[in-house]
Amino acid sequence: MTNENFEHSLDSPPEFGELTLSFPIEPVSLQSNSSKREFVKTSIRKSVKKLNYLLSGDVKIEIQWLVHEQERYESPNSPDMDNIIKPILDGLSGPDGVLIDDCQVQTVGSHWIDWTKREHQINISIRYIPDDYITKQNLIFVNMGSNLYMPFHTDLPPEFNLKILNHLKKGFDLKERFMEQTLDYYQAKLFTSVQRVFHKSRVHGHFKTVEFDDFKNQLEK
Repeated sequence: MTNENFEHSLDSPPEFGELTLSFPIEPVSLQSNSSKREFVKTSIRKSVKKLNYLLSGDVKIEIQWLVHEQERYESPNSPDMDNIIKPILDGLSGPDGVLIDDCQVQTVGSHWIDWTKREHQINISIRYIPDDYITKQNLIFVNMGSNLYMPFHTDLPPEFNLKILNHLKKGFDLKERFMEQTLDYYQAKLFTSVQRVFHKSRVHGHFKTVEFDDFKNQLEK
């Protein structure tokens, strides 16, 4: 990753809502062997793990691949543009990434541009709502019910976390009751936090997770 990627703060994303990243690596196809895919993911994560935050809302991503035209046109091994996306998104996601999970990606595009160098480069632009981020340090995800998890930070004073936890739980419970009576998801959603939830399948095994009652008991001790 080039140094200009870190001209902004490592503790918060650029306030104008767009993060740009560059990696001097060659993209690989989703159909490539696991070692090649892992190399791309590891190379990306090695760089973005320096960022102390995770984008926590929906994002729009554009991937640009700089590659010599001859290689693109005349090589039988040049991957299709739609097949390079998944390994890159995997590298951007997780505790050492800049996204919690690639389910946050609302739209994604990829294109290549000819350049005269024989080396490869991947440029990534991520657009997001500026306030939609959380810090990585002391991060856990709490099951608020129905296997829907919300982020918390364990370094907050317990009494504050307890108030936040109870407040959010009331909203989740109201949503469930409202849904049972009206089946109107979008109206019921108004009872819950603006922070989006994450299904268990998106965070369990990657982040530290805890059940609601267990977390509440810890805070009440």
